[in-house]
Amino acid sequence: MTPLLQVEGLTRQFGGLTAVNDVTLEARRGEIVGLIGPNGAGKTTLFNLVSGVLRPTRGRVVFDGRDITGLPPHAVVRRGLARSFQLPTLFVSFSVRDNVVLAGAGRSGWEVDELLGFFGLERVAGEPVRALPHGYQKILEVAMALASRPRMVLLDEPFCGLTAEEIATVTGRVRSLRREGVTFMVVEHNMRALMQMVDRVYVLNFGSRIAEGTPEEVARNPEVIRAYLGSARHAAGG
Repeated sequence: MTPLLQVEGLTRQFGGLTAVNDVTLEARRGEIVGLIGPNGAGKTTLFNLVSGVLRPTRGRVVFDGRDITGLPPHAVVRRGLARSFQLPTLFVSFSVRDNVVLAGAGRSGWEVDELLGFFGLERVAGEPVRALPHGYQKILEVAMALASRPRMVLLDEPFCGLTAEEIATVTGRVRSLRREGVTFMVVEHNMRALMQMVDRVYVLNFGSRIAEGTPEEVARNPEVIRAYLGSARHAAGG
């Protein structure tokens, strides 16, 4: 089966700095893929290249068989590929409901109340976003990324600052949507939570891909342990 997302030799240079270096990876339909690496490894830059926030220096991005390299973000979203951001990018003076409405504007997506209920946000639907705790804001951004019912979602540190209960909520919703055929790629530093959620993992270091495999394979990979995780015990979440 042809992968839903194919990243082929993607490179991005900023002057003399190569932030992403000849990275090739893929995501299959209905799969949850992890993307890990130390700070500065190029994970968010890779997401920016795939989602159209940045243009690559070299390489290409193919989504559902179509070359989307360099398309602007709104065009990428229209093709069914959405994302969240490391820092919430919300309309803080608007209500939770209005943020979801704006995220799905002009696209065939969820009913607003259905999506709010799915993520447990119905109780705060009328509240201004600035009044929400950080955890609710992160969950709201994941909900907004899904407002147009995309076929694939890039999640950038969705668990950052969340409680264990909130992580369980997001994890459960992601798994539920995966069963409906939605594909996910997730950047996350909470290794225990990520490894329990994903099917496969890619590892970046200094902008280059250094490993790929199941969570168990990556946890045992000596190069990954040296480059990022520090020890096999840490890699396994212990």
